[in-house]
Amino acid sequence: MLHDLSIYKYMLHLTL
Repeated sequence: MLHDLSIYKYMLHLTL
């Protein structure tokens, strides 16, 4: 499973 932090950061990047 991927790290939650990684996904969170990725999502944040997409949002920005």
